[in-house]
Amino acid sequence: MRWVEKSKSDYRVTQLNQILEELNEEAVQKYQALVKKGKKLTDSQKTSINQYDDNEKSVRSLLNQIYSNRCAYCGVKIGIEASEDIEHYYPKKHGDGRSNDGFIINSFLLTRNWKNLHISCSKCNTRKSTDNPSKIILNGNEIKLWSPNYWSDDSRVTDKLTCKYSHVEKFKTNPTPKIVEWKEPVSKEDHKKAFRYNGHLIKTDDSKHGLPLSAKATVDYFDLNNNTSITPNKVGTRRANLVTRRLRAHSAFHQKMDHLQSVLNLLHHNNAELKRNNGLKQTTIELLNLNIKTLLQIAHDYFLSLSELFNEDVEFSEMYFDNFSVLYLKLADVYLTIKTEVNKK
Repeated sequence: MRWVEKSKSDYRVTQLNQILEELNEEAVQKYQALVKKGKKLTDSQKTSINQYDDNEKSVRSLLNQIYSNRCAYCGVKIGIEASEDIEHYYPKKHGDGRSNDGFIINSFLLTRNWKNLHISCSKCNTRKSTDNPSKIILNGNEIKLWSPNYWSDDSRVTDKLTCKYSHVEKFKTNPTPKIVEWKEPVSKEDHKKAFRYNGHLIKTDDSKHGLPLSAKATVDYFDLNNNTSITPNKVGTRRANLVTRRLRAHSAFHQKMDHLQSVLNLLHHNNAELKRNNGLKQTTIELLNLNIKTLLQIAHDYFLSLSELFNEDVEFSEMYFDNFSVLYLKLADVYLTIKTEVNKK
């Protein structure tokens, strides 16, 4: 599971919201042109109203940018584990089909609300399908899925709910409509308490975040650790490829850290020899200085290469951070100490 800061202070979110607002205006016009009092909208009419049309590419592109082209649930680069989908945390079907008001509410609240839209790989999106994330049944227990960003204050996203757009108010028929409030996402710190990588596997702790959501159940639901003891109720959701990719990435990073540590050990040894300088010949001193300079450059290149993997747009960057950030900082301190000593000479 990934944590992404998605707020209106982000220009990409602002652009996304502007496009969705324009689509809402278009939807109202389509609705007014199609709906007739006392008649239910046909499926084809609903499809016509809900279409993004030429704006879908823009919506998809901005969501990809917000999520760094990575799945909101499993974290893979889009196009690697599977193709991308625009993911509706609360599925589009909720509120649909019961009344005209129910449909238009659904259209505004779920289809074109930036808080409800994520990017996911098709594997995760297929697994979630049209399940209501507030009432997931997993192994006989009801759970609420962890949200990548926002979740509704009301678990019943149905045609009894309306949204805050004033121009929709005239379409409502329910005398006491409920306004859906969107809760702010958990903080990055709370998220890290609930989800953490141990090696290439995701470990969870439901006791620390203090929210009515189940971290472990969410990992099990999407089968993010490819746990063969879990039997998802949908076909084709095994995640062996996902876990294998994480294992290989973890091993490759670990190997680079080992190489870096070896370079620093050799660098430390050469620098210590040079500092002792027990009657070393001039040629030996020059050779040691050359070796130290070369090793410093090699270590610098390693640090640069590894630091880039901690960036949030890198696949499995959370795994690298959880497993290697402490050791990385320790090695960086060793490197800077030796580099400072060398520069003083």
